[in-house]
Amino acid sequence: ELTFDDELQQLWAICDDGCSGRSAILKVDGAPASPTLGRFIVGQRYERPTGMANLNNEGFAVGRQAECVGGRKPAYWADDSETLGFALRRGTVSCSAP
Repeated sequence: ELTFDDELQQLWAICDDGCSGRSAILKVDGAPASPTLGRFIVGQRYERPTGMANLNNEGFAVGRQAECVGGRKPAYWADDSETLGFALRRGTVSCSAP
């Protein structure tokens, strides 16, 4: 899954149970002498949320900055397998760019 947070200009790449639910924020390499100049690189990596099972998450969305409380805003994962009868799960992500 890829989703773009337009307010923070972050491109999130989310993996399902095939890679333990890890996620990353991708960015375009802008370093002038870099061999990957102009290509996507991993900016920040995250493990799946604490307490979330290794699910078949195929969708991801982040809330708006206006929803920030205590430096965190809502995030939503969509589970294709509807584990335990639930297709959507809610957590939080940081309101600031890493």
